[in-house]
Amino acid sequence: MRRPWLVLLVPAREVGVKTVYEAIKAAVVTGAVDVLQLRATEGDEEREVKKAGSQLNRLLQSQQGTRLLVNCPSMELAAGVGAHGWHVKERELSVKGVEGRIRDAKMRHLSVGVSVHSVESALLAAQYDVGYLQVGTMFPTASHPEKDQAEGPQLLQAIRDTQKNGSIMPPLIAVGGIQTQEHVDQVLTAGADGIAVIRGILTASDPTEATLAYRQWMDQHERQSNNQV
Repeated sequence: MRRPWLVLLVPAREVGVKTVYEAIKAAVVTGAVDVLQLRATEGDEEREVKKAGSQLNRLLQSQQGTRLLVNCPSMELAAGVGAHGWHVKERELSVKGVEGRIRDAKMRHLSVGVSVHSVESALLAAQYDVGYLQVGTMFPTASHPEKDQAEGPQLLQAIRDTQKNGSIMPPLIAVGGIQTQEHVDQVLTAGADGIAVIRGILTASDPTEATLAYRQWMDQHERQSNNQV
């Protein structure tokens, strides 16, 4: 059985900041991070994303267990930086031709993930046979200050409940404001196969300790769950 995923989300424009890069490096060398997701935001220039992707690729050359995925509108950009996968934003699910682009990405041997914030989006993305769904927002977070209320772990449970009607879901990665062991327990209990974090690691006073704590919390939850079976 695969261990729960730990995904570290990295804003592309921050990779070049020394303190951020050192935090990323500290997290990766623990061996606890399964995926680095490079996140391009609106306004980021393509050359900046490529530069950030190249930096992270060099870092991961000595850490074979960690994969690089790029969250950006262009599948070609993700492939161009040598990433293992391409992450699609929820709003891009409605863009004409997205199914073909996802199919093309998989033909290039890129894994594909999709962000979702509703059951409807999860069902649509699952039809495209993607590798995982990143489900948010779990808890209030500075990454989405515009949200008055987070969707919460209940969204994970609602997506899992669709499987009772025959829907097939890829792994679900919980994202958004996951800061404590209680948060980790809540999302894993609700049906998450892993978690994605940004500030919980990148702005921690000790990124190494924070990374290992997240891994320990997930492993502990798994052991307790297995003992209850």
